[in-house]
Order: sequence, then structure tokens, then C-alpha cells
Amino acid sequence: MYFFFILTITIAIITIYGIIKKVKYKREAGKVLFIIENLKIKRIIQVLSVLLIFTILYSFLKIKEFNLEDLFKLTFWILWLIYFLIIKDNNEKITEKGIIALDRFIKWENINYYKINRISQNRRLYAIILNVKLRSKFLKKEISRKIILRHKINESQKEEVEKLLKKHITKEVSN
Repeated sequence: MYFFFILTITIAIITIYGIIKKVKYKREAGKVLFIIENLKIKRIIQVLSVLLIFTILYSFLKIKEFNLEDLFKLTFWILWLIYFLIIKDNNEKITEKGIIALDRFIKWENINYYKINRISQNRRLYAIILNVKLRSKFLKKEISRKIILRHKINESQKEEVEKLLKKHITKEVSN
């Protein structure tokens, strides 16, 4: 009983923290100009979500007499589904005021430069590499870090992304 109670409390805290962070980034970022998404990952998340929903339904229907442990199990799986669907939106977004990537919001002024590298000759896929200024909480100073966006873009997306990046970031590093 205590196992699912602890799991439920943990996932509740993580989900609430994630929702607060997501709302904060959304407010701070402004209007979304372009969404970089990976359809394969999106499909996998959809399939896993359906499996999770069936797991929740099966668990609920299997219960003969309702007790506290079953309530914690059901609550845990529902919170896990909410976390999975809402919080883990894996799309990177280019917005008016910056880029939302890797579960953080990066303002335009914190991006030193960008680079778009071709990573696949056959399929013409490109990776977006950003060099960003981050504040180190431990060192109490600003550090530079290279970030490679998770999702790759194709030829048609490259032109639009490059236009948006050039508009906001002055320095581009050639391959």
C-alpha cells in the first residue's frame, strides 16, 4: 500500500511542477511561430497513451472491492497519463521571444549563435545546433553550452527555420 502511495505523491509533485513550468514558459515565450516536431515520436506517444488508458481501464474494471491501495494505483496511473500527455510535449517551438527546447525556455538574447548541419544525405535531414548562455546555479556565473535540438528538420522546414533564426540571432556559424 505504501509503495503506490509514495509513487502517487511523487508523480503528483512532478506533474504539478511540470504544469507550472510549462504555463510559465508559455506565458514568457509569446506567440508560437514554428513547431519542430517528430511525427515518429508523436505516433509512439499516441500508442503508449492508448496502452496506458487501457491499463487504467483494466485496473479499474479488475477491482472487486475498492480499497485504499487500489485508489492509489488508479490515481498513480491517471497522473502518469496526464504527465505523459500534457507535460512531455516533446515538440520544440520557435516563439516571438525565444525557443522552447529541452524542457526550458531560451530567450533570443541568450543564444550566441546557431548552426544548421546536414546529418543525412539520403533523406536530407538537418540538425539545429544552438550555442546558448546559461546561468549556473552552482558556479553562480554564466556559462556557454551547445544544445542540439532533439527533432531533426527536413529541407522545406530548414528554409523557414533559418529565416526565423536569422531574424532573431545575428550570428550564424557555417558548417
